Amino acid sequence: MYRAAYRGEEMIQELVEQIENTIKDVMNSNLHTSMPAKIVSIDEKKGLVDLQPLGSYYVNGVELEYPIVPAVPLVLNAGKECACVSPIKNGDTVMMTCAEQSVSSWLTDTSNDQMDERFELQNAMAVPGLQKGAVEAQMEANEDDAIVVKNSNAKVKIWKDKIEVTSGCKIVIEDDSVTIHGNLHVNGDITCTGSFPGGGDGS
Repeated sequence: MYRAAYRGEEMIQELVEQIENTIKDVMNSNLHTSMPAKIVSIDEKKGLVDLQPLGSYYVNGVELEYPIVPAVPLVLNAGKECACVSPIKNGDTVMMTCAEQSVSSWLTDTSNDQMDERFELQNAMAVPGLQKGAVEAQMEANEDDAIVVKNSNAKVKIWKDKIEVTSGCKIVIEDDSVTIHGNLHVNGDITCTGSFPGGGDGS
């Protein structure tokens, strides 16, 4: 009698462990939130990218590589008419985030394509700009409390009361004046409503 009761407790414990392992496998293999991923292909006309998630997942204790996730929309700083974007290239690292529900109806603008899917890889979105090290422009922005837009040696820096454009020469906009450090070439007319004092040799 006691042995039967003990064996019953063992079976219940084994069942609980199996249920726990099944839940872990389901969550590990089918429930996705966000992770770093690498862009492996870009469809510029559609604005979609194919992603290779970085890392691995486990099913029944077996480590597996993630498959390539195709046709992923990008999260950009852009609206219908305005945008502030930077180049996106193969090999760039992004943050891949998986939606709580299917994004198929949003992508196709029809409710007919809505699927009963939650946190799955095919409902991914890509957020560019993920970095694993310091970015010089960000460090400069933090130090000077300014917005910094930089592309190689060309840079625009915006403070609360001053704008500076640098690319070989330098243009500084501050208070009610614009100062140009460098040569000025004008293709077109110049209109002046105030004084225009001369300088240099006049050539």
